[in-house]
Amino acid sequence: MQKTELIHLHDLLGTVSTDLYEEGTLATDDLSAYRDLGTSPMSIRGSRADHEAAVIELADALAGAIESDRGDASTSEPHEDAESPVTA
Repeated sequence: MQKTELIHLHDLLGTVSTDLYEEGTLATDDLSAYRDLGTSPMSIRGSRADHEAAVIELADALAGAIESDRGDASTSEPHEDAESPVTA
């Protein structure tokens, strides 16, 4: 996958994470390993490898949040703020 494609995918996953955060499925703590990488979708000068690692980590975090939400009998409360958990 080309670097520009990875950046685009990274941005799309960031949008999904914002949606999941707003509906209460994703907590900001779920993204701690992703944030530790220090590469956001806006890090255009980041290397291809940095974006690839970030995409993998972000996708894993999103999958984990969705999976735990499916198994959770209680419903989460939606978040009122619209700030993205990825770019925050």
